[in-house]
Amino acid sequence: MIFCQTLESNSGLGDVSCNRPNIFNSKGTHKVVVVVVVVVVVVVVVVVVVVVVVIVVIVVVIVVVVAVPLV
Repeated sequence: MIFCQTLESNSGLGDVSCNRPNIFNSKGTHKVVVVVVVVVVVVVVVVVVVVVVVIVVIVVVIVVVVAVPLV
């Protein structure tokens, strides 16, 4: 509402500028936001899993390289 009032007071557009924040409040955009959030969460989880797997592989390789000569 503050954003809406600021636009209305600064420019004489009034309703035209007040319609923009209303678009962001519509249910359709909420669905888009939810989808974006879900996608971001999935990407973050995948990246974390990949990083963990890479670290585990590196540790295993180091252990094998160090342990094999000792055996």
